[in-house]
Amino acid sequence: MIGHSGLSRSPLAPLNKRGIGLASPFSRGIEGDLAESSGLSRSPLTSLNKGEIGLAYPFSRGIEGDLAECRVLSRSPLAPLSKGGIGLASPLKKGKQGENNPLKEVNKYVKQFGLSLALMIGGLSVFQGTAIADTILDVQTGTASIENSTQRRLRAASPGTSLRVGDLIRPYLDAVVVIRCNSGSVRRVRSLVGLGDICPDSVGRRFTDTGRGEDDFLQFLNGLFTYSTQVAEAQPELRWNPVEGASAYHVQLLQNDEVIWEESVTSTRMFYSGEGLEAGGSYTFIVTALAEGDETDGGEVVQRSRLVLRRVNDAEAASVRDAVAQVEGQELSDAGRAIALAQVYQGVAQPNTLPPEGSGLMLELIPVLEAVLDAGNQIPYLHRLLGDGYVQVGLVDDAQRQYEAVIRLTPTGQDLASRGAAWVGLANIAAVDDDAVSAGEYLQLAQVNYRAIADTNRVERIDEWLGKLN
Repeated sequence: MIGHSGLSRSPLAPLNKRGIGLASPFSRGIEGDLAESSGLSRSPLTSLNKGEIGLAYPFSRGIEGDLAECRVLSRSPLAPLSKGGIGLASPLKKGKQGENNPLKEVNKYVKQFGLSLALMIGGLSVFQGTAIADTILDVQTGTASIENSTQRRLRAASPGTSLRVGDLIRPYLDAVVVIRCNSGSVRRVRSLVGLGDICPDSVGRRFTDTGRGEDDFLQFLNGLFTYSTQVAEAQPELRWNPVEGASAYHVQLLQNDEVIWEESVTSTRMFYSGEGLEAGGSYTFIVTALAEGDETDGGEVVQRSRLVLRRVNDAEAASVRDAVAQVEGQELSDAGRAIALAQVYQGVAQPNTLPPEGSGLMLELIPVLEAVLDAGNQIPYLHRLLGDGYVQVGLVDDAQRQYEAVIRLTPTGQDLASRGAAWVGLANIAAVDDDAVSAGEYLQLAQVNYRAIADTNRVERIDEWLGKLN
């Protein structure tokens, strides 16, 4: 049985803040300019739209999100960006090998401080508590807008836009808006129509597109976020962040705090090759980065990270297969299909539960999003979804590149919801790197976009987060 000897910043987090994740290409970026970056030299802040300059918000704006008229809130220069940067994860506390169980140190502190299990594993999942909304999958051969009957304001219609009760969908000229209803049915809109007429099951119901867990920022800030996912395969492929100075990685699978499988590798990705994961079973993968030698030779521990996962049960797996088959049988563009599949995989998350049950099927979702983006479908919402997926499983460096792509793709104010979410994602990553100054700047930039689309709930929530930083 192999243990560890060092703790990171928090007594509840002997494992690094940047956890292990799922296999995917290291380098990603719509133009490749960020793929090999060792820092944020090509910062998303260079793509601020007019309303964000000087941390401003708009007085008035048009359908397309023009932020030309704005009131400046602050003209102070933006603070230095995340000290962790893009690239290799910074080493945490170093030390020699111990003889303890890899989770024993965590349990010791739980007993010592009398902390609850909920605090120990921390963090809401990416999609916890999210009811899947009626969503725009595609806007074909033109443009469209959405008007809400209660707010009487227009917002641009774009792939990934969540629709609300009372929304009117307004295609222009020959545009066709493809919508996936909460029921799973797909509708095509060619003229002005109300949401209740095309998705009648939504009448009287209000859905919330939370994107990420609503309190994730505070979890990241306090070092309590749990990297987690549910999986469908019995032998999933794993990937983790490379660690500077590491010559090998020792990978362990634990069930009920007991090591049931382990293997050492020199790469940062591998297929789990042990006995298949049980349907409905929960596990913890732990990766220990070693500076030299292997653990049995007393190699020095550079960093340790973990991923909590659960394999879905047979009934859940069957339900997912049926939903995927329904999506595959519909006439959709590649991007539209990816968004619809994302809803299916996100929908596996169980509301009001702790990780990993509160997580979606990231193993299935991440490759789908990677494939459609690699094919050239550069849609901000898809980059946002992939960034959220990467963060959920601990691939923080890859997530940062996805959020930066969202910022680059929305310089004129289009898809402000995705732009705001990307700034929040970058704030989460800054919190992982203990960079509270940059986190605060990013949160204020997120507020600019949420004010522009009258998302008062998120504006108020970010005010609460900013209060925690002061």
